[in-house]
Amino acid sequence: MSLSSWLSRKPAIDHQIKKIEQEKRELQAELAQASVTFERRRNRVQEIAEQAIKSMREGH
Repeated sequence: MSLSSWLSRKPAIDHQIKKIEQEKRELQAELAQASVTFERRRNRVQEIAEQAIKSMREGH
């Protein structure tokens, strides 16, 4: 590939890189939010399970 053809493609490549980086940031944010949601739900299930076991031990 000659220098002139590479330079003419560079703006398109830069745009693709920026688009990919933006998509990566969006996916990382989505993953972070999903992780937080999962932990909250897991903690809630744990609390309910502990309450159920406590209630069963007390004979209610």
